[in-house]
Amino acid sequence: MVRYGAQTSSSKKRRASSRIGEKRKSKRQAKVRVVDTWEKQDYRASLENSKKHFNSTINVKDLDLDVSYVGRVEHFPQGLPERTRWVNKGEIINNAHDVPRGWSSVEADLEPEDYDAQIARCKERIEDRIMPTIFEDRLKEFEKLKITREEKMKQYSGLEWPVVRRLENLLSLQEWYEDTMEGETEEDKHDKFDQLVNVKALITAYKSKALEVTPDLVTYWWQGVQRSQPRPMIWEEYFALWRESGSGNSFWVEGLLEDVGMHYIQNYVTVGINDPLNNMQSKVNLSLSLPDSDQYYDFEFLHDTGSRIMVAFEADYANLQLLEGIVTGAAPPRVCHGALMMYTMNGRSWVHVYTIYVNVRDPHGQLMMSEWHPIQIALVPGSRENNQWGHPRIDGPWVHYNFFTGTSPDNTDRIFFTNTKGELMRILPPRGSNAPKTGLPMIPGLYLAPGLAPAGGGGA
Repeated sequence: MVRYGAQTSSSKKRRASSRIGEKRKSKRQAKVRVVDTWEKQDYRASLENSKKHFNSTINVKDLDLDVSYVGRVEHFPQGLPERTRWVNKGEIINNAHDVPRGWSSVEADLEPEDYDAQIARCKERIEDRIMPTIFEDRLKEFEKLKITREEKMKQYSGLEWPVVRRLENLLSLQEWYEDTMEGETEEDKHDKFDQLVNVKALITAYKSKALEVTPDLVTYWWQGVQRSQPRPMIWEEYFALWRESGSGNSFWVEGLLEDVGMHYIQNYVTVGINDPLNNMQSKVNLSLSLPDSDQYYDFEFLHDTGSRIMVAFEADYANLQLLEGIVTGAAPPRVCHGALMMYTMNGRSWVHVYTIYVNVRDPHGQLMMSEWHPIQIALVPGSRENNQWGHPRIDGPWVHYNFFTGTSPDNTDRIFFTNTKGELMRILPPRGSNAPKTGLPMIPGLYLAPGLAPAGGGGA
């Protein structure tokens, strides 16, 4: 038998290589440690403490729901870089190797959808005589986009573009809700949460200018009635108003597109996996819990830096309800607050958005966060093994909103998550510190950064 690291002759090496190749075709086997006695892994204290948002004792009557916070909350847009304008007074430059050092065709100081500014910049760039063909083509593109937008806005006289865009979105959702197939069960109905009445009320409010698009602010609705003026999103208020609505259907939060809040996590690394559904992806192991439950369930998520919301399956939520039902005899209600258009490589469709609590598992099976975090999650029909979307669960922006993240060109495809920037710099491996990739599957699993102790146990 050829042992790892042993010296061999050329012929032995060839035979060893052949045997190794055969082993690579078989399923990787992990060592198994059998345990028949154990202490209970009890996270009830952690869950109870974390769900202070859900268990808030806020009295809705004490909230200033009739007060608008528009103009009272400062919005922090992403800063735009300083721009250098290069003016060429000589012959037109058409060769990319002749442009000034530092020149770029990227308009980093302009908003992508500010078509007037983009058109003006294209004309300016053409006058500057540096790679004008690029900007002549770009000018035609933005002029077409502007015409398309203006034609669309003619249908909504006097409304701003953000409102028009939202109206188009809501009208599409209304059509989806009203699309009922003959013989559908209650569970198969698109409007199984009685949200159509809210969507119609929102459309009326936007068209009449009673409601505007307000970044960083939300309004609460149920049964087709606006229950608040625009106000900051606070989880304690969210759950208090959800209970006020009857803790059931027809609860809508307009303007809530991304999760909020901040908690800390220990350092860990995610590595590529050879997934039968999605080959060579990176995964994160997350634990999910329903707001009105002290049970939880572990799921594997694809780490996707391009997704704006966490995505799982209807079957996952049903499993969480089933788990709570087995323990308590009653399944908790679904906390649904709206719907959004999901865009994937396989097309687009409407899906409902819920609130759920999340935590992270380390390789030793321990929870890595001291508190569970309430976030939004979009649920697509089906299960991981049987769904029309053709992809696994997606972790969304939650990790990047809460932790320092980084990668290293060390040939491993690992992604590092840390509590502090300094710790991230400490654990990132140097360039080329591992052998180049050979095209073989990466080892599946979630690994702590080198030298870190495993996380502690659960609650009392």
